[in-house]
Amino acid sequence: MGEISWRGVSALEIKSKIIYGERPRMPKGKVELGVTAEMWGMLTKCWEAEAEDRTTISGVLNFLQYV
Repeated sequence: MGEISWRGVSALEIKSKIIYGERPRMPKGKVELGVTAEMWGMLTKCWEAEAEDRTTISGVLNFLQYV
């Protein structure tokens, strides 16, 4: 099965990672979890540091219609 990103890392450490631009890596076992490369791409677009670079909710909903 897949792995949980940042397992065992405190909330404070996760906050620091996010502030410094780190994001979770694509989990191993992604196929078993139903996470395709396209799905992971959408997730990473939602995590962009700059708000104007993030996918809109309309973009997410449009994407989900075709998954």
